[in-house]
Amino acid sequence: MGKSPLILAALAQAAVPATKFTQVAPLARDGSGPFDSVLLTTESGQHLVAKVARLPKNETDLAREVHALDALTEAYRGRLPFNVSRRLAQTNAGGQGLYVFDFIYGSEISINEVGADSPLTSSIGQSVAAIHNLPLDLVQSSGLAEFSPEEIHRHRVAELDRALASGKVPPILAQRWDSALEDNALFRFQPCVIHGAFNGSSVLTSGHEVSGVLNWSHMAIGDPADDLSWIVASGDEHLIASVRATYSAQRGNTDASLWTRAQLYSELEILRWLLHSIADSNEDNIEDAIGMLATLAEEVEQGLLPSLGKEPVFAAVATNESAVETTADFVSAPTGFTPAATGFNSVETGIVELVAPAQDFGAADADTDLVVTYSAPDTQPIAVPTETLEAVTEPIVLDSEATEPIAVVDDKTRPIELPPKGDNELF
Repeated sequence: MGKSPLILAALAQAAVPATKFTQVAPLARDGSGPFDSVLLTTESGQHLVAKVARLPKNETDLAREVHALDALTEAYRGRLPFNVSRRLAQTNAGGQGLYVFDFIYGSEISINEVGADSPLTSSIGQSVAAIHNLPLDLVQSSGLAEFSPEEIHRHRVAELDRALASGKVPPILAQRWDSALEDNALFRFQPCVIHGAFNGSSVLTSGHEVSGVLNWSHMAIGDPADDLSWIVASGDEHLIASVRATYSAQRGNTDASLWTRAQLYSELEILRWLLHSIADSNEDNIEDAIGMLATLAEEVEQGLLPSLGKEPVFAAVATNESAVETTADFVSAPTGFTPAATGFNSVETGIVELVAPAQDFGAADADTDLVVTYSAPDTQPIAVPTETLEAVTEPIVLDSEATEPIAVVDDKTRPIELPPKGDNELF
């Protein structure tokens, strides 16, 4: 059972004693998920969010997100066309860190409901491109994770092998994915800064623009195709082409197989759901994943899905796309790159250690495991009164400019709740 909104509000009050809260409302719609979070209203009408991990195993994701948000300094935020939460304060809640953030206004979106001709498609393309254009130093100087193309390739192969061992993957899909993963050329790309969880529960919109991006716990240097797979999963070629044209105009050169990998990753998400369900021994979810795989297999049989071969996926629809996008192959990484051990120590956000054996970047046969460990900050529990706070049992409707109401968005709701990552998993 999670902590009550009043308890979280009281702890948040202790974390920001100069601020008085007048209302508190739960953010989670059904009380589930990895975090307990509440929306706090101050005397001045400002809205803040207080969040704590529900279980100790969820502390890793929260600590990782806080570290990523702290790494996004004002200089980096100025490069982004949307808002990102800031950590304002923290304290201790029963042995777990409670964090207070500013609230980001906006509504979640379904990519399938975005029109190909909507201005929102351009905003989505610009937003993804802006993240991918962030300097690598943002991640490298902060001790966040870095994944080479070889590591990503090996992880995807291992993921498929685990799923095939279950005997639940239709042969036509096994052949399609195995063939794609055998093509080493598919994984010739230049790693960049990625969000790592770019989807409808992370992207907030206001009007026809992306107003904010949440859930930064998986920010890393990795494959840009990860952030594009959500868009490709829509299956709407015109929408994809529209986003692609804007993205390419903002980024310039992209590798030839970028969108093919995005298509592959969008399909492999079902495998992750299957593996997660099997790990949880959840028969209902296992059957759900099997049904999704069966539907996908039918689409492959009917020729409804793009090829994962060398030819480009999703032919350009925008007439000016060829003028703004090139398909030159890139080498995997700068010469001499070595993913040696890195780390950081922060009194405020805890400790993270990234440990990887030294390895030449091009040594594709090296056995490299990346271990990520976190420890929560050493803070003292605070006992604070709760009698002065007003509890709101129903989520309230917010208005950033006192005009039209904006629905409160649960900034940690996901269509599929994947399990916490183990210390030796890349994703």
